[in-house]
Amino acid sequence: RGRGPQPSQFDKGSVVVNSNKTAFVRNLPYRATEEDIIKFFAPCGGTVVDIRRGKDARGNLKGYAQVQFDTVEQMQSSCSLNENQLMGRPIYISPAESRNEKAQKDSHPIADCWFCLSNQNADVHLVVSV
Repeated sequence: RGRGPQPSQFDKGSVVVNSNKTAFVRNLPYRATEEDIIKFFAPCGGTVVDIRRGKDARGNLKGYAQVQFDTVEQMQSSCSLNENQLMGRPIYISPAESRNEKAQKDSHPIADCWFCLSNQNADVHLVVSV
């Protein structure tokens, strides 16, 4: 599939992770390097301060990353590149959610589930929609 991850050019010890300045980037080519990703975002004028890529059990890069910018405005500007091509693939970009935001969103009952909405005692974590 893709090649293994290359050493990061970012000083991971000095980067303070900030989800407000981070874009979630999907459909990345496996062979895309950090330099390729930085060049992709250059037209929006953003300064990339960190790239965190997912890896599989063998250590191979996955097709997504969290790309952190210097400012919130730069991250928002990066979203204008949504669906642009990188190495022949459309790249999907959206603002990242913090773990707290994701947990809150995931903890609400399904809006269309009549059982969840009609039963105050329902354990919504055990309910499955069919």
